Amino acid sequence: MSIKKETLDYELHKKRKEVKFCKKCVISNQRPRIEFDENGVCSACNYTERKKKIDWSKREKELKDLCDKFRSKDNNYDVIVPGSGGKDSAYVAHILKTEYNMKPLCVTWAPHKYSSIGRENFFDFVDSGFDNLTCFQDGKIHRKLSLLGFKFIGDNFLPFVLGQKAYAFNLSVKLKIPLMFYGECGPVEYGGDTKNKIDQPKESFENWDKDYHKGTNIKKILQKGYDVGILDKKDLKKSFEFYQHPKKNEIDKIGCEMHWMSYYRQWFPQENYYYAVENTNFKPRVGRSESTYTRFASLDDDTDGVHWLLGYIKFGLGRASSDAAHEIREGHFTREEGIKLVKKFDHEFPEKDIKNFLEYVEISRDEFDDVIEFYYKQSQNIWKKIDGKWKLRHTLTNDGCDDNPYPKNK
Repeated sequence: MSIKKETLDYELHKKRKEVKFCKKCVISNQRPRIEFDENGVCSACNYTERKKKIDWSKREKELKDLCDKFRSKDNNYDVIVPGSGGKDSAYVAHILKTEYNMKPLCVTWAPHKYSSIGRENFFDFVDSGFDNLTCFQDGKIHRKLSLLGFKFIGDNFLPFVLGQKAYAFNLSVKLKIPLMFYGECGPVEYGGDTKNKIDQPKESFENWDKDYHKGTNIKKILQKGYDVGILDKKDLKKSFEFYQHPKKNEIDKIGCEMHWMSYYRQWFPQENYYYAVENTNFKPRVGRSESTYTRFASLDDDTDGVHWLLGYIKFGLGRASSDAAHEIREGHFTREEGIKLVKKFDHEFPEKDIKNFLEYVEISRDEFDDVIEFYYKQSQNIWKKIDGKWKLRHTLTNDGCDDNPYPKNK
């Protein structure tokens, strides 16, 4: 059937028309909810400077006190750590166990389509000394939700993002383990809405739809799926409990608290990688990941590259931009070096992951390209079509300003 093209991603409807790049890193103001100061510096770079003034010894004491507060009195689990066994979740789980004498229950919302290295790292993590509960979703329904996310949100990872946040809260309630530990607070570390997040150790679920789900939730995407005929009445009878947070009264009754490790300890993704290699036998990909220069981040899913590609098309910021931005902030290389990496890799189409995604959701390349074309057209403040190919209107330059090779009015 023919489906009307539209997007439910509210970020696209409120996107800034003028494109500006941060004077310190390679991120632009097109990143959803990011804030720029009067000097043209993004909120993530400003937070990096702010971290230099934090009393980390005081934060360390706060973490010890928190662990003492929630430590089990009867040798049961005393903290839930969501994660895939990747570098960041491995780091969090391992330090809680070895440095703070906690008993973590690790929980995993399984990827859409496990990569071989992702599966290997997951089992190596478990074998290094951790209990784990993994949720493998109804594959037929999850594929349909991924297709709906791709078409109407511009993110094939929508069902993964929904469950990644909600699964831990549901287990916290069901197993009566109130403390949960995630890795970093993305909005402050990488750029986003920092309201009620700067210098805050934890978050609740109230702003999930706005901050993480692109203005939607499982109920909205189910309704859209039914309206367009991708889901039927039988599909809707499935339980979608783990795709949404528990009821507020259930959360309050248990006293659930979801904390960020990045509040208590300085957060360096590359250092987390070295830590995980040493302590949980984490392995990087052989060769770099498509669309970027790194080989140790975001490895779990064979459709992962499509998620990054869609972000690049909607906001002009690809996988290399994301990797380079935080490595510039961490001092691993200069902005000039980061610009070169962005220009070399950001535009690369992840052909292997595209092929995996087409097989996963069972659509043709023509149908895929049709959706991609639609999202290009939603972002014509970023893109201009020249000789049948979409070209960036704005590119990074070394002087901290953006280059504008194509006039806005043409």
